[in-house]
Amino acid sequence: MQNKVWCSVKETLEELQIDRKQLFRMRDDGTCKLGTHYAAFPETRSRDNYRWNVPKMKKILKEQATQDTEVISVSFGNSLVEAA
Repeated sequence: MQNKVWCSVKETLEELQIDRKQLFRMRDDGTCKLGTHYAAFPETRSRDNYRWNVPKMKKILKEQATQDTEVISVSFGNSLVEAA
């Protein structure tokens, strides 16, 4: 992909290496914000025609991965304390 910012659903899924269900779940649960992470352009007729800001989506996924790692570390740490 040529450093495009606003990408189609297909391009976004390929670039982010996530599945369609996860992408739209992030939109539906409010993780992604209209105008910041995705946009509806004049040709938009359905959510399949949204354009996605790939750099900002990468940032969200990176933050989520960091949070998930912290939760696992905390849970693991608590398990050790409880077992001792």
